[in-house]
This record gives sequence, C-alpha cells and structure tokens, in this order.
Amino acid sequence: MNDFKALTTHVTGLHQSCSLVKHDAPSDFQALSTDLSELVVVMARIIADLETPDSTLLAHGERRWLTLGTISKKLEETLTELGKIVDQYKPLAAGNGMRNLWGKVQWMMELPRIQQIRLDLGFNMNSLQLILASIGK
Repeated sequence: MNDFKALTTHVTGLHQSCSLVKHDAPSDFQALSTDLSELVVVMARIIADLETPDSTLLAHGERRWLTLGTISKKLEETLTELGKIVDQYKPLAAGNGMRNLWGKVQWMMELPRIQQIRLDLGFNMNSLQLILASIGK
C-alpha cells in the first residue's frame, strides 16, 4: 500500500509541474494535465478503501492486489515518460520562452509522444476505475 501512496504523491507532484508548464502548451498537453487531476481523485478513492480496516479491495484477495500492482507499474512507466517532457519544457515556461515561435514548434514536435502518454494514462485510469467498480466503490 505504501508503494501506491507514493505513486499517488508522484501523480500529484507531476500534476502540479504540468500546471506550471501547460500555459502555452498544445491542447493535448493541457488535456493531459486535466487527466492527471482525474487520476489523483481515482487513486485517492483507492487509498481511502485500502486504509479502512474492512477494505473491500483487500477482501477480494491477492489476485486483485496483484492486478493493482501491475497497473501501478505500468502507470509509473507512463509517468516517467511524462516527467521527461515536463522537465524538458519547464525551463521554457519559466520565462517568456514558450511565447516565442520556436518554443511552440518544439511543443508541436512532441505531440505524438504526448498523445501516446494520454492513451497510456487513460488506459491506466480506466483500469483503476474498473477495480473500483468491481469492489462497488
């Protein structure tokens, strides 16, 4: 459970970093920031269940716990990729760099990566929502 809490903290931090960078970013990146905020809510609901003494998720057995671990691992890989993009463009957002044409061209070149990250993030979020639905939460 501590790993899942740490992952949730990572998602929250990455969402905050995305918020700093997204102002002049392409709309796909801005939408990605929104996706992260939704993911934080889903993960918080899972943590809330895990922290109760009568956790429905834990009551469903080890297989469900292993599924959550697999999803978490794939989510971590996706977040690592997103973190690389955020780190790359954070310096441009710090000043007026994102307002210049070259900064926008660089962002546009990242669109295929951003779109793939959104797909992967959506898959992981849907998987977590299915886990919640399967335990009646």
